[in-house]
Amino acid sequence: SVEEAGLRGIPGVVLFAIQRQKQTFRAVGPDFLLEAGDLLWFSGERDGVNALRRLPGLADVEAKQLEKLQIAAHERRLVEVVLSLR
Repeated sequence: SVEEAGLRGIPGVVLFAIQRQKQTFRAVGPDFLLEAGDLLWFSGERDGVNALRRLPGLADVEAKQLEKLQIAAHERRLVEVVLSLR
């Protein structure tokens, strides 16, 4: 379950959706059962994301893409843009 995997209560980060094949589950509860291959969507602060990276069993889907950049980690910058409907 989400709770047993330690995905709830991580300071600075919130699990807001789980994508399983073509289905998306939003605002899942602690008893939601995870399956291999689920794509987990988190929102949060940098420190919270770093904590996620240390959890066993999670894989960063962007890791392979980042390797293609051939840029040292300390030289990378993350920019997020949020577009509103207005």
